[in-house]
Amino acid sequence: MSTKLVGRHRTAPALLSLLVAGAVSMAGVTMKAEAEVRQAQINLPANAKAQPYHSLALPLSVYRDAKDSQLSDLRIRNANGEFLSYAWLSSSQQADEQLQLLSQSVAIFPLPQREIEPTSNTQLEVIQSSDGSLRWRSEGRTTTATSKAVTTWIIDASALMRAAKAQNTQGQNNQAQLVQLRLQVDTEFQGVAGFALEVSDNLQQWRRLELHPQLVQLQRKVERLEQTEFALPAIREAYLRLTWDEPSRAPQLIGAKLDAQYQEWTLPKLLWTPAIKASHCDTTMCEYEVSANMPIDSLRLRLQSNNAVAQVMLYGVRDTQVEEHRHLRHSLNPLYVLRHQKRSPPSTYEREDFISDFKVFRLQFNGQDIESDAVSGSGSAYKKIRLRTLLGVASLGSQPPLLELGSMERQLVFLARGAEPYRIELGGDEKQGAAVSLSALMPSKAVSAFSSGASLTMLEAVNPSSSSHPSTSAAANAVGASQNAEQQQQRKWWLWLLLAAAVGVLGWMVWASLGSIDKAKQESP
Repeated sequence: MSTKLVGRHRTAPALLSLLVAGAVSMAGVTMKAEAEVRQAQINLPANAKAQPYHSLALPLSVYRDAKDSQLSDLRIRNANGEFLSYAWLSSSQQADEQLQLLSQSVAIFPLPQREIEPTSNTQLEVIQSSDGSLRWRSEGRTTTATSKAVTTWIIDASALMRAAKAQNTQGQNNQAQLVQLRLQVDTEFQGVAGFALEVSDNLQQWRRLELHPQLVQLQRKVERLEQTEFALPAIREAYLRLTWDEPSRAPQLIGAKLDAQYQEWTLPKLLWTPAIKASHCDTTMCEYEVSANMPIDSLRLRLQSNNAVAQVMLYGVRDTQVEEHRHLRHSLNPLYVLRHQKRSPPSTYEREDFISDFKVFRLQFNGQDIESDAVSGSGSAYKKIRLRTLLGVASLGSQPPLLELGSMERQLVFLARGAEPYRIELGGDEKQGAAVSLSALMPSKAVSAFSSGASLTMLEAVNPSSSSHPSTSAAANAVGASQNAEQQQQRKWWLWLLLAAAVGVLGWMVWASLGSIDKAKQESP
């Protein structure tokens, strides 16, 4: 009898705790406020109707309404509330890439073959100038006699490489590759001449190319057969060395031309925030409040006073959360469940990350202000930027500097389907409609093109329950709101009934336990 009683007493509190926990969880779900969803309408250009894919560049304002810096909560819908598939474009895919070809005549220098017998003579020597180009130097000294046949020629492409650097403009990266060599020989030469090619960047170490071209120049009556153009395997070195297989039968070079291919591409542009004023400053530090979810790819400090120079350090401040540890046995205690109906929010503390250490200045020369350039960021998101200087904030001028933040423009491509207008949503909890890979969105190269030029118009925040059908009238929205209020009221009554049932079960357990104890005392001798 006592064994059954003890077992019943151990099982009943566990069942009661589960009942109370269910009631509390239902209360939490019922009382939880739904997060607001921010919407923006997509305005497609007039010439984009013929293509199913459209690209969209996002402004910095979208980070203010997003849940994280990756914009993982972004969704795209049509007018019927259906989710549309979309994919993010990477930096390389956003880059505007172009190929350009530049042809230029280059300098050639013969290296005569030396004989054994020495003689005193004026010698011409090829030397390298400070800019990398080659030139002749005449020097009278005892040297070996030279033969008329020229075995080796040096082709100087350094001027072409300098021309490639001159093509650079702000925000662009160009790389030159030599793709074709064109030789000019005496028209009287008739025959075939093979040669080998080597390349070098410093005229000291040479790399032999894995090719063996042949120059051909033949004529019979009015017909001519020529082969004086040779493809090169994307050479980036500045010098070429040509060596004839049979110098005695080789032609005399008159000139050479090189064709260089330039891979020109423009990186996605940086979007800059307006100047941010310091929210707090002391003698050695200033703090700036920034958007918590915006990735920071670049930072720029603007001093407010002329002729100021200071060494500064920038730090990013973010919140780090620590979840409260709860033991499993606490969930079996009904009094603990009732006392702690709400979980304690995770404790947070500020973490400081180093960003950059640099000199900031603003100097005035000849009536013009010369300011320090922007510095690179890590691409992380912070809630505050903290500026420190060892010489004190006073060294930055009479007023604290202004801070500008740059973030790389993010673009996406979506597949249009259904009725317009299309819109994006931020801040919701929807699991469907997340971003997919670009290969999944565009399964074939034949349909890899997409339109550009779409813009966004921000709309008012809406409730998630009504965001799927934005065309609903105001009267329908009012009816829906009243129905939601009635449902909330019914849920409250059900909650109270459930709690009353739990209290009744608890009272019955106490009464049954006391009755069992009295009965056990009466039966005992």
